[in-house]
Amino acid sequence: MIERVVLFNPCNRGDLFISKELVRYTIARLPHLAFSYAHRNPPELLKDIDGLEHWGPEKIATVAVGDSFKLLDDGKTLALSTWYGVSPTWHEGGVRGTGLTLNTLVELFRGHLREHFQLEITEPVEHFIPVINWERFDLEAARRRMAQIGEYRTRVLFCNGPILSGQSQVSDDTVRELLAALLDRFPDVLFICTSPFAANVPNVMRSSDILDTPAGACDLNETAYLGTLCDVIIGRCSGPFSFCYNTTILGDENKTLISLTNDERMAHWPGNVAAKMMSAPAVDLDGIYEVVARELAA
Repeated sequence: MIERVVLFNPCNRGDLFISKELVRYTIARLPHLAFSYAHRNPPELLKDIDGLEHWGPEKIATVAVGDSFKLLDDGKTLALSTWYGVSPTWHEGGVRGTGLTLNTLVELFRGHLREHFQLEITEPVEHFIPVINWERFDLEAARRRMAQIGEYRTRVLFCNGPILSGQSQVSDDTVRELLAALLDRFPDVLFICTSPFAANVPNVMRSSDILDTPAGACDLNETAYLGTLCDVIIGRCSGPFSFCYNTTILGDENKTLISLTNDERMAHWPGNVAAKMMSAPAVDLDGIYEVVARELAA
């Protein structure tokens, strides 16, 4: 008799975030079970999900990365993977099938619930767009400092950090050159960067300075909140940009998200949402700059 479900994921922070509504949904459908989540990332990433205990990955050392599920030795704990790579649709319809999208994760959880608990997911994919409960996070400094910023025609959250899972073929050097060119072209636009960027101009800030983030702290949810206070969000479908794929931002018709990725699936998976979803599928600086500059000049 299963008494506990331990979800597990061998990868990075965006993976945990994109699947979080599926986790909430699973907990709600199985209220008689205890739930844990084993992963290598900071527990505060998912602290707005009730009924979920954080485990370190060492507690499920017998579970392999490629396992979709495994019954642990106690016979009462079922481990279920939340990793894209074990979803049945990862490889369908091409080399990577549905790829790094919410659709892939919905099909993974559909299989888990059907096979192990005889439950069906009947809700559409849009039902599982991530929700952030902002009340669970300390946003006082962000609200105060964003209110103190001077007037700019447009505010841009520029997610310029490195990518970890191959979401884009756009190089770090190209991102740096793009940001430098945009800062020069648009002095009336404020660029809030999520990673350090050396520039002696007044229209660039670091997100960590606005959030007053302690050194080494994980502030991805808080950084996504800055996205709710910006007009345009630019990134490579990784890190802070992934966390901006939430109901608050995607439900706002005044927001524009520009994905710097040659994989159109990742740029447009949210489907029919209010926000403007764009992609700059080129990998060269000139091609990307043309798309982004045209949008910022509008």
